[in-house]
Amino acid sequence: MRFFILVFATILTFSAYSIPGDNCSTAILVSSNGCSSNTAYNNTGISGTLTNPSCFSTGTNNGMWFEFLAGSQSVNISVVGSSLAKAQIALLSSSSNNCSVSSFLEIACNSSTTNTSTVSYSQLNIGDTYFIYVDGTNNSTGTFKLCVNAINSPQNDQPCNAINLSADNFCSNINAYSNIGATTENMMLSAVPACFGAGNEINSVYFKYTAIGSSNTIRINGSATGLVRPQIAILTFDASCSGSTYSLLGCQQSLATSNEVSLSLNNLIPGTEYVILVDGYNSNTGNFQICINSFAPVATVVNDECINAINLCPDNVYYTSTKNATPNVVNEPRQNGIYDEWNCNGVVDNSVWYKFTTKNILEPISFSITAACNGGKLQFEVFRRMDGQSPCSPNNVSANTTWQRINCVESSTATSTHVLSIPTSNLIANTDYYVIVDNHPGFFCDFNFSISGNKGADAGPDVTVCKTGSSVQLGGEDPVGGTWSGPGVNSTGLLDPNLLSVGSQSVYYNQGGCSATKNVTIATVDVSISDDVEICVGTSTDILGSIIVFPSNSTFTYNWTPLGNISNTNSLNPTVNPLVNTTYTLTAQDQNGCQDSDNINVLIKSNTNITLNVDDQNICGQTATVEAFVSPVGAYNYSWNVPAGVPNPGNVSSFTTTIPGDYTATIIPNN
Repeated sequence: MRFFILVFATILTFSAYSIPGDNCSTAILVSSNGCSSNTAYNNTGISGTLTNPSCFSTGTNNGMWFEFLAGSQSVNISVVGSSLAKAQIALLSSSSNNCSVSSFLEIACNSSTTNTSTVSYSQLNIGDTYFIYVDGTNNSTGTFKLCVNAINSPQNDQPCNAINLSADNFCSNINAYSNIGATTENMMLSAVPACFGAGNEINSVYFKYTAIGSSNTIRINGSATGLVRPQIAILTFDASCSGSTYSLLGCQQSLATSNEVSLSLNNLIPGTEYVILVDGYNSNTGNFQICINSFAPVATVVNDECINAINLCPDNVYYTSTKNATPNVVNEPRQNGIYDEWNCNGVVDNSVWYKFTTKNILEPISFSITAACNGGKLQFEVFRRMDGQSPCSPNNVSANTTWQRINCVESSTATSTHVLSIPTSNLIANTDYYVIVDNHPGFFCDFNFSISGNKGADAGPDVTVCKTGSSVQLGGEDPVGGTWSGPGVNSTGLLDPNLLSVGSQSVYYNQGGCSATKNVTIATVDVSISDDVEICVGTSTDILGSIIVFPSNSTFTYNWTPLGNISNTNSLNPTVNPLVNTTYTLTAQDQNGCQDSDNINVLIKSNTNITLNVDDQNICGQTATVEAFVSPVGAYNYSWNVPAGVPNPGNVSSFTTTIPGDYTATIIPNN
């Protein structure tokens, strides 16, 4: 006998294996609009093949590679660490659109102090491949989630798609517009508006309007949760909306602590179309409200005299002129030799007047001034009335103490820019000060300026009002004496919450030309209970109660009435077993005093008397009728138990039979 032994040889071939994401060539392809699971990726064991991006910390490089195909110009990328601490992220582009280059262009970078890191960019080329590099701070490794969200551009992202607005004291709704997803267009690549600052990413959107008069005021309000630190510019296109150049007429950037900005111009041409550019500082994006008021000023200079001094609002820009201003015998001229208050080496004769009030808690006052004069020099001076008289009463020549000079500046050339600063040591809290602007006799100056540190309008603290409550008088405003405007409020500040929807609304307090915003939260409590129910005496039923409040974090209390025959008054879903018809009421109230209630009727069914009319008898093959009588009359379901050989009659109250025996019926109300 022969035995055959078959030997099978397996040849194993080993090759180098790279962890996905360990280098550019193994970059993990991700969607251009989506999120992974919370622990989808892990940079443990990643060697990190890219020189640390500019914002990354020092330490072991464990950077993990990803790639995506741009489906829109704007993108938001975030890394949320699960076990990865202090995530870092960089967005990279390649000149070859793949990994064949030796170096990459870093276009966005962020190193976070938390487990979440985010970058945004709005100048992607649609269809190009981009790379994402993810690491943890200071040698950190672990699992994380990656989100890449494509952002669609707003309708008015490009100059030629500017949204046309009314200029007749128009205000949009709060958060009506947005620059989220806006991209840089050719026009802004040629020259960024001067006040926006160099190096800022432009995420601008465009509006247009036709001027009604030469005086125009545009305001952008980012609200509490919208566009942070908005920027605004007024311009005209040099050639067309698709061109690359424009003429800048005015520009203003809000302060770092503000979400509002205003721009005023008084030299526009009625009937001419102007373009408004709205952006956020640096790369800020968000929702915002826009307000426009274009009007024709009076023929004379409005603030030619002290009594008509224009009240200055903090951070607003004022565009104006000394042209057509006239001398005034009450407070002017204050010529050399009469008073020593004017120290800018000029004669005060054709001046325009402004005023401002210092804050209750003093801050330094600062003016930023730009002047363009047809000759002579701009003279800009701050005074305080100190003789106890009304601010604009005639000068006290004999006392020589009518006005106290605070500070002044005189332009060195016909066109110049200046900063005039007044420290708190030279100021008195909550006091009116006056500004006089003039030029050398025979000349005039067009100029613009802004002021900071002074008191504006204060609408007082935000309020919460019940939706179903009575009208509420708004308060806390400073200075008093202004007017209110906005949804649901009249000019005196009486707010009717029944005219407003549940949620957050903004109303405005206007005083002395300044405006402030008050946030009004319309709160509500909504109580609901399951439908009325009917039960048999001695049985029970569950009640299903629900309480919904806004704001959702509101605290509330509730109670049931009556307290009898209810299992648990501390539950929204108690069990009740009343002996008679009972109406149970659930009432809830939140911490704002907002209240609501609902009730349920639990009804006890009437006693049911059932008589079965089947006489004991020997029917001897004759037909007999079996019938059930039920009181009260109503709808019932019948189930019969009949002798053998008798067909089941079904759900009926009576039937005939020829077979003797015991017949029984089970009767249930049909409800």
